[in-house]
Amino acid sequence: MEGVYTGTRTLKFTSIPCTEARRQPLIKTLRFSGIIAEDETTRAVVCSPVEGRIEGLSMSCEGDEIRPRRPLMTILSSNLTAAANEYKAALEKGGTELDVAVKKLTRYGLLSEQITAIPSRPEDKPFFGIVAHQTGTILKNHVREGQYVREGEPLFDIADFTRMWCTFTTYDQDIPFIQPGQIVRVTLPSLPGESFVSRVDFINPIMDGSSRTARVRVVLENPDRKLKYNSFAQAVLEATAPEVLCLPRSSVLWSGSVPRVYVEKDRHEYRAQMVKLGRAGDALWEVLEGVKEGDRVVVAGNMLLDSQAQLDEMSAESQLTEPLPQEMSMSENSHYAVNLYLQGVSRVNASLANDDLSAANEALKNLPLPPDGEIKHSPPLPATNILELRM
Repeated sequence: MEGVYTGTRTLKFTSIPCTEARRQPLIKTLRFSGIIAEDETTRAVVCSPVEGRIEGLSMSCEGDEIRPRRPLMTILSSNLTAAANEYKAALEKGGTELDVAVKKLTRYGLLSEQITAIPSRPEDKPFFGIVAHQTGTILKNHVREGQYVREGEPLFDIADFTRMWCTFTTYDQDIPFIQPGQIVRVTLPSLPGESFVSRVDFINPIMDGSSRTARVRVVLENPDRKLKYNSFAQAVLEATAPEVLCLPRSSVLWSGSVPRVYVEKDRHEYRAQMVKLGRAGDALWEVLEGVKEGDRVVVAGNMLLDSQAQLDEMSAESQLTEPLPQEMSMSENSHYAVNLYLQGVSRVNASLANDDLSAANEALKNLPLPPDGEIKHSPPLPATNILELRM
């Protein structure tokens, strides 16, 4: 690549690759780290349907699966016992009293088959079994065996793990690229070789004040429970912004915080142009100001152009520098004499630094005479006190 510099900010070179600034989609690949969590819309609380003392828990550990009609606990409840006796009495009378008794037992958590079996229950078995009416996985257990609970008191926090949320954080500069509905590919270290494809479901409009990040949510179907609660995940999103005026990233040079490009003005002539940039894509920069659509911009060799331009600026500045005044010029003989004199002064200073008065006086005796007109002050005379000589 050959070229010459013209003496202005326009450079003449040959065989420099250029491309046109044009409108095109801005593609950005975003990578995030996130956490697999429960779908909060499925989160629920299992409460005690009746007041009493828990005699046994069929499940009580975090991670246990709750299913409808599966045993949940056994309870000793005076309220439930009284309602059962009311039901047996109402069986003989029938009518509305029986309907009221059945509704009360149902509200206390008994199934229809449990209610119909009450008349045949042994009198010495006061405990009642309570079954689950919900589906979910236990997130937190609030009770233990032997604990007395009131009606409506929480037993477990549960969530449905057949659908999970992948929640990841994104920095504010990436938010303009993310829109609901965009495809996201999620992978997990715990499931190597597998990936889960979903879409952006929600972008939290509230930024985190300390990290300046926003939380983005992706919903993942999990029918076989492969995705584990609180596991680490990685997400990749290929975002495509609408068509904007773009330049290749290789065309942009930075001088401090000010970006610039080299624009082809005429054939093989180039000029530096400051630009205002917008979003950064994988291979393109969005251009807001500085160039217009159709301008040809250097994409390779711009570093050479920029170096040549800076050398020219330095040369131009040196030509503007005023010459030294006549009184500041020095002949070769004067330069040689000043150099010898300063070497002698250096030996005097070294002796004073070593607190050696005799060596300093000897160096003064051997000090050459200062050149006429070049040194304004005469050297001191040998002294008997090192402090006086230093002064």
